Amino acid sequence: MHFIRLITFLIFINLNNVFPQGAQLKLDRAAVDSLIVPEQTDSLKVRSLVPSVQITNEMDLGDSTTSQFLALKNNIYIATMNGIVYCMNQEGKINWEYHTDGKINNSIIGSGDLVVVMTDAGDLFTVNANNGDLVQAIGIGEHVNSNILFTDIEYNDLKTKGIVFGTADGNVYCYELYSLEMVWENNLINADEISGIFLVKDKIIVQTSGDGYYCLDSETGVLIWNWKSKKKSDNKNLQRDVVSQGNSIFITDAEGNLYSIDLLLGTENWTKKRMYVTGKMFLINDELILHSSKNKILLVDPKNGMTKNEINLLDDFSNIVPTLVLEEGKKILIGFSNGYICELNEKKIIESILFTGFSPVKSLIKQNNSSYISVNRSGKLIEFNIN
Repeated sequence: MHFIRLITFLIFINLNNVFPQGAQLKLDRAAVDSLIVPEQTDSLKVRSLVPSVQITNEMDLGDSTTSQFLALKNNIYIATMNGIVYCMNQEGKINWEYHTDGKINNSIIGSGDLVVVMTDAGDLFTVNANNGDLVQAIGIGEHVNSNILFTDIEYNDLKTKGIVFGTADGNVYCYELYSLEMVWENNLINADEISGIFLVKDKIIVQTSGDGYYCLDSETGVLIWNWKSKKKSDNKNLQRDVVSQGNSIFITDAEGNLYSIDLLLGTENWTKKRMYVTGKMFLINDELILHSSKNKILLVDPKNGMTKNEINLLDDFSNIVPTLVLEEGKKILIGFSNGYICELNEKKIIESILFTGFSPVKSLIKQNNSSYISVNRSGKLIEFNIN
């Protein structure tokens, strides 16, 4: 290290002799630094990896987040792990913030003039989307580990929305959006901790930490069927993706097998074993996009489970999983847990296009024809264009 500093100093002296003008010297010093001392380069610095991507704005929330963006009323809303809800306009300016005084590790949802969040401790909040004022708050009294979602319901002879979530005690609740009155509950017998809630048509698919799945009627909460994997997952905090097409849902298990389940009956349409999938799955352009533990992206036909394409990832992506997928015309943008955003083009080639820092990409939305905004787990927001 002393040797490197000595060389840098000698080069600096020579540059001073050759280029006495400060502007020219500044450029050359920057070039020397980038060539000589790699450990001085900021490894967390956001950077474009291809000429077609231009970074237009960056902002650091100073707080971690695990939630997706909520786009509502021409604003973007986000909840942080320290329980702060932010409202930002399209220019990236924070309009308001609301402090829940709790931890938020699940989703943020909204409808009309209301933003809805729930803390891990089970406190449910509705906040005015326009000014950040608290509208209502209630305590559930149970720890909540799942996401929250809306479902269309009829309550007191009015069509409205229900807020659905599951708890660590294996209970599922639905609360009416505007009154925060409980509409229904289902105390699932012998259920493990609930890790995920998914809305498929008029059905609620409940995922438990033991790789069990329950199907409930979204209007009443009545159990329709349940399905359990033969192999329970050892990772109780792992939420596997559930996607649907038509009357089928697609799920994976701890052994990396892929299943197609009939939405109405809860029976298996087909099973594909030894696919080594990690649980990350998306449906784009009538294709299932899955991640394999063999460092591949698999494109699978949802009709029969046949693999149509296998795309090898770079060695740097070993033990890295995709976190999100965004369809963009004939190309697909994929965020990864190592902070990279990649493009899967129509030729089925994956290319890294943006580095957001060594933190998982948690959300990515398109703002207009060429502008996007992303956020990683550490709370770094990046606005960029793709030309």
